[in-house]
Amino acid sequence: MRYFLILIFVTATFIACGVKDLLVLYDGERRIPTEVAIIQIGNVYLMQVDSLKRKYQAISVNNIEVLPDRHILGLGYSSQKGRSRRIINLEFTAVSGHTYLVKARAGYNHWTPWIIDVALDSIVAGSKDLNDKEHRGLLNWKNRNF
Repeated sequence: MRYFLILIFVTATFIACGVKDLLVLYDGERRIPTEVAIIQIGNVYLMQVDSLKRKYQAISVNNIEVLPDRHILGLGYSSQKGRSRRIINLEFTAVSGHTYLVKARAGYNHWTPWIIDVALDSIVAGSKDLNDKEHRGLLNWKNRNF
């Protein structure tokens, strides 16, 4: 019962503070928005994050708060077209005060992810180009009956 009450208190605190689906990947007190970067996960799933020499596995959140530094995101993809066969790693340098959006798109039998710096409206890692062999992965098709 005690743990249940603690869980309710923590959940209520997060809701009151406006924190929804957010994972903070640094130690210590929460920092002000100008001191951190936000990674928003779009239409991909995040398998792992290498952040400040720490590795986080199987992360199932849509927003991640990180410190400015070099980060590696291990990404997978799943849609009606199929599921990725392997993780694609994208490496980028997060800048404080910036928000990054992780997106992906699929073609006939492959997919490609990219990361956009929302403030600069530019791609900082990966590629939108489905023919970019450096950043694309293969899909296992769910249904091949065309």
